[in-house]
Amino acid sequence: MPDHLRGSGRTHRTIRRVLLALAPETLATLTRPDTLQVVAVDGKTLRGSATPTEAAVHLLAALPPDRRLAAQVRVPAGTSEIDALTLLLEGVDLAGVVVTADALHTQTDTATHLVEELHADYVLTVKRNQKTLFAQL
Repeated sequence: MPDHLRGSGRTHRTIRRVLLALAPETLATLTRPDTLQVVAVDGKTLRGSATPTEAAVHLLAALPPDRRLAAQVRVPAGTSEIDALTLLLEGVDLAGVVVTADALHTQTDTATHLVEELHADYVLTVKRNQKTLFAQL
């Protein structure tokens, strides 16, 4: 533990509880940049966040190149990042912004949502397991 935290009552357990209690959406709103040109969407499972009764916390985030948080949501247990993407980008002005995401998000519904509803452009990863699409490219 760093010296400045010793004896202060702030332990790693306390810090962990506070971080897990934070609403990811609220934190993202406080740190969102004013303008966006490119946003990368990625999900991460928080190491050490699982408990005997709850699954590990999984977050989906949208980050511009400067790594400031544009948006962030907790992916509800029993769902996937695909389901959380619409919620993640809700309320973020993406008109004219290029959105990148990994192969998990290379879905027709995702591309349609980005272009038709959010007026964004996209770059999505295509892997060989999407045989028809991969062959077309």
